[in-house]
Amino acid sequence: MHNGTTRTQPAADIEQTYWLTEKEVAAITRISLSTLRAHRFIGRGIPYSKLGRAVRYSAAEVQNYMVAHQIKPRK
Repeated sequence: MHNGTTRTQPAADIEQTYWLTEKEVAAITRISLSTLRAHRFIGRGIPYSKLGRAVRYSAAEVQNYMVAHQIKPRK
């Protein structure tokens, strides 16, 4: 019997994503704020989310982007 309540997942089961500001991403990656902003404007660079005027980057996406752009020396 349905009593009108909805069942939600326990908080422990929901994957946690840590979100970074553009200043934090700039400090971590050593990419300047102006470059991050230019990349967003032309639609390239690290994936991001916007909440109103606030820009946030997933920490996992920042790491994935850096790993994907590694240059490995030839042996």
